[in-house]
Amino acid sequence: MFNRFFAPKKTYSDNKNGLVTVILTVWKRHHLEEQIEAIINQTEQPYQVWVYQCGDHVNINKIKKKFNNIQYINSSVDLKYFGRFSLALHVKSEYVWILDDDVIPSTNWLEDCRKMCENRNSIISSAGRIISYQKNEDGLQITDLRRFLVGDGCTEKHYNFNENDTEADFGCNNWLFKTEWIYLFWKIKPYTLENAEDIHLSATCKILANIPTIIPAQSEFTSCGNLKKYYGHDEVASWKKINFQKARIEAINYLINEHGWEILQKNIQPSKQ
Repeated sequence: MFNRFFAPKKTYSDNKNGLVTVILTVWKRHHLEEQIEAIINQTEQPYQVWVYQCGDHVNINKIKKKFNNIQYINSSVDLKYFGRFSLALHVKSEYVWILDDDVIPSTNWLEDCRKMCENRNSIISSAGRIISYQKNEDGLQITDLRRFLVGDGCTEKHYNFNENDTEADFGCNNWLFKTEWIYLFWKIKPYTLENAEDIHLSATCKILANIPTIIPAQSEFTSCGNLKKYYGHDEVASWKKINFQKARIEAINYLINEHGWEILQKNIQPSKQ
């Protein structure tokens, strides 16, 4: 079970209605203004919004002037995918919501996910993966990380879609979770700081505190974690990089073999081939 010695005492600002700190990132995409508009129009207002910019690939000076009540953090050091999870260590609200730079949520997503996180004690993401494995003489072998896509697997829809609440091995795109869980994230050393931060979050929370990752039911008209998933198919998409999936498979094997992560398909039957 989670040892609460590693969690900070809860502290709150004067804004007692704000339960969630939002962390946005800026790299080479130009969706920040649209993201901020989507965040500030949520049915449940966040406690704070932090914008973390790594490098100077995009000029956001006009956005800073337009949204001057938001906190901006700039780093000339490329901390890649894990940098935003380092920032989460400094969050003072009860929950934290971290978004990829290509995610545009519907207006009620924050409220719905925060309530689901509280009620089901789960990480909430708008998309996720169920890891595909086969058994052979050498043990479990990953067959394809993109075989079971939850939330963003429907090619006919331009937004995330999921018929029913679904547990996944790990979440993608955006993650809403209790801030104290970030101490679980850093209690196990990541296999690499170059990739697989989404996998590491779900795995560590599951290993140390049996906290699942859930992808809620979604539609364009009721609740959707990403209304424009095609933003993630541009030329800077990380999943298009050479060896991107290979590194993620290595991270998964590390978490399973060295830290006892039990994936959902752990009892899959051996292949008859």
